[in-house]
Amino acid sequence: MSYAYLLGLYLGDGDISAVRDTPRLRISCTAAYTDLLVECAQAMRAVLPNRTGRVTRGGCTVVQSHSRHWPCLFPQHGRGRKHERPIVLAHWQRDILTAHPKPFLRGLIHSDGWRGVNHTTVKGKRYEYVRYQFANESADILALCGWALDLVGAEWRYSRYNVVSVAKKHSVALLETFIGPKTLGPQSRPSNPSPDSAPFSAFPLRTSAFAVRIAPRVSRLRGMTARPCTPPGRPSTVSRRRRK
Repeated sequence: MSYAYLLGLYLGDGDISAVRDTPRLRISCTAAYTDLLVECAQAMRAVLPNRTGRVTRGGCTVVQSHSRHWPCLFPQHGRGRKHERPIVLAHWQRDILTAHPKPFLRGLIHSDGWRGVNHTTVKGKRYEYVRYQFANESADILALCGWALDLVGAEWRYSRYNVVSVAKKHSVALLETFIGPKTLGPQSRPSNPSPDSAPFSAFPLRTSAFAVRIAPRVSRLRGMTARPCTPPGRPSTVSRRRRK
């Protein structure tokens, strides 16, 4: 479910701020994972059919969307950082995640998670195994991650005070079925970019009053025939009249 996935992204690396009194949902992603950026934007539009855009600075790309309904859909929004305030699910949110824990976990891992190969040596023999980790400074969000892992039947533990780890072979195999590795997209930009790949500045939120007044005038001017230029050294008709 798109909302469960988007909630995981928001709790991991998202925020809601106001721009000109309009709430803006922002999800920060690594710019290299273009497939993740597309999936994030698709989830936003599935939850609210509004325009989405991107802002890239350095290696980080922010996928964002404006709507007055975002604070209602994410009641965890508040002042300050998430780990400095309680993060508690509403009853309707808990019902959604109980029915759809997999997309929620996928969103958490895609935002603040990691999938990699761990190396260990036992009795001189080197072993490699895949594991998943989710890191967050909020104890409440870590608890939600563990709760969702329990719902899907995956074993987990705290490898650090702020890291949830899944390393058991059968549990990793379970997560591989609906999360898997993050894929890197093409490095070159497409020749015909989709509207979703355009920067957010290309999609104005609303037309200014000045643009509303001036647009009809511009349309009329475009239909007029341009007056030929006066040759150099020859005064125009207006200039000759003024001289008289």
